Amino acid sequence: MWLVFTLFSAVLWGVGQIVIKKGYQNLSPLFNNVLASLLIVLMMIPIALSHGIHPERILSILPLTIVVAIIFLSYYYVIRLGQVAFTGTIISTGPIITATLSIIFLHEILSVFQIVAIGLVLVGIICLAMPEKISEVKNMKVGSWLWWALFTAIILGLADFLIKLLITQSDVYTYLFTYGLCNFAASFLSIFFDKKGRALPSFSWKSYAPTVIGVTIMEVAFVSFHFALSGGLASIVTPISSLYVGITAVLAWLILKEKIDKIHFFGIACAAIGVILVGIS
Repeated sequence: MWLVFTLFSAVLWGVGQIVIKKGYQNLSPLFNNVLASLLIVLMMIPIALSHGIHPERILSILPLTIVVAIIFLSYYYVIRLGQVAFTGTIISTGPIITATLSIIFLHEILSVFQIVAIGLVLVGIICLAMPEKISEVKNMKVGSWLWWALFTAIILGLADFLIKLLITQSDVYTYLFTYGLCNFAASFLSIFFDKKGRALPSFSWKSYAPTVIGVTIMEVAFVSFHFALSGGLASIVTPISSLYVGITAVLAWLILKEKIDKIHFFGIACAAIGVILVGIS
């Protein structure tokens, strides 16, 4: 069942990226974070309470849950730092961090077959996140965005590992409840620090709709991702869920008529073969 939740998350994240892409141009990262936190509260807390939580476990997982919430709040800010194509490529390596930490600290054991499969998925993800024109790499200007992107790849990989760890220490519903509260508090606290982000354009459905719809889709995927982690190995779930970059590319080709070049096609093929091998194993 974990594989179903993982692929469901990947599909929704892929669709959400297409929808939300236009919203980045009009609304600030702060708006995205506050909207996401409201949706998380509306989804996670009712689901958690309806299935039952263990209040006595909340305090023990609270500190690291706050860390996870802060990490995810940083994502929308980093991708706005510039040179988005290269930033995305570097951030896409985050699952390598998750897999490494999970194998070392959670003692997850992968068969040789699974290692090969996940390797293909990771190669595919990195290829898919590459710029459309490889020649652009020659003109890449190294700046602070590079270090921020590397830092983000590391902390996002760490965050996925921590989610698995915290779910293991409590249970998925207690964690969902705790994360919902922590994310809500952290996002609204950011209002006091992000003064520029408070300024919003005058309301129009055209300006707000892509962000509202896109963020909603992506947060539904995020909830599904938690159930995937609760049932599967983080070293496998996280790389497969990152296939959303391939799904986004395919949807852009089908819907937006964007071209898929050779390296991206190769990435899609590698990722698809990797997922099939994981399913077989």
